[in-house]
Amino acid sequence: MFREVKDVIKHEVQPKEPEKIEFELKEEELDSIAKEESEDEEPQTPTMRRSVQERRQPERYSSSAFYSNFSLSITDDDPRTMKEVVDLEDGKLWKEAMVDEMASLHKNEAWDLVELPAGRKPIGSKWVFKKKTNAEGKVEKYKAQLVAKGYSQVSGLDFCDIFSPVAKVTSIRLLLFVVAAFYFEIE
Repeated sequence: MFREVKDVIKHEVQPKEPEKIEFELKEEELDSIAKEESEDEEPQTPTMRRSVQERRQPERYSSSAFYSNFSLSITDDDPRTMKEVVDLEDGKLWKEAMVDEMASLHKNEAWDLVELPAGRKPIGSKWVFKKKTNAEGKVEKYKAQLVAKGYSQVSGLDFCDIFSPVAKVTSIRLLLFVVAAFYFEIE
């Protein structure tokens, strides 16, 4: 089989060079061609056709329609610092919210008090204030939260693992199904 292919390759036809064709034009024909070329010397560019219809944006995209359908109002009158809480006329309500938050943290044992290692600084905290309003816009509740400044923590020094146990309802249902299917006892 390989021999046949080699034979075919040896006997391939080499491409031929293109033949040169020569012809002569009579003087009369040369004169007529020269006249045609001289008449066509002015270049003619095609004319662009443009629509005469006025272009305009659909009404649904106009600025007046946009502003009438959407409005953004930012009313952030919540205090940002403790000084603002003290200076406000409803400062007593904010202080009550702070006391409630601290009571909730103590009740849920959110932290343990420990000795600070030598050469270490404690992680700071900040109060975050928010007014909870109803559908009519009236204030229903003053909410104060004490949050840790976690951005100041360093991995490996201030914490090692990030883990927060969370139980989903679907996980609990699955465990109860396994218990029921295999007749296990729950303690």
